[in-house]
Amino acid sequence: MNILDAMKDNNVFGKHFRGSTWDGWRVFLCALFALPMTPEQFAIFQKHTGRSAPSTAPLHEAWLVCGRRSGKSFMLACIAVFLAAFRDWRPFLGPGEVATIMIIAADRRQAATITVKAHRNVSQERRRRNRCHGNRHPEEPNSQPGGSDLHRGGSCDCGVAASRR
Repeated sequence: MNILDAMKDNNVFGKHFRGSTWDGWRVFLCALFALPMTPEQFAIFQKHTGRSAPSTAPLHEAWLVCGRRSGKSFMLACIAVFLAAFRDWRPFLGPGEVATIMIIAADRRQAATITVKAHRNVSQERRRRNRCHGNRHPEEPNSQPGGSDLHRGGSCDCGVAASRR
């Protein structure tokens, strides 16, 4: 499952991404994860990036300039939960290690906002996983109480880059 499939699936993030409001973010995700674009998405990509072609490999880093109320905190929380829940990090980890998907926030208030949104998505992913037992690794528990740990060795966490506020 890729992140666009997760955005369409009502058992994952689908109920949060209805309608065309999120089309710009879908284009961004296609570019970020090197997913195929529709002709309409490609036109939006070209208009906003000035590039003639998207990357053929997923990007390791992205810098965004987004205005207030653009959905950036919610989108970043969804990306973090997707990476923690649907990527298998175990080949990169030693025994007992847990991979952390880190989101860096500018201040504590923003960190709290993103953390709450990520935790809500984690809870939703746990409910989905408990309904879809066939997708769970046999050694994975149904849930991890009191945190944002997910299966496949990933977890989400949010840190503050500068705590001036």
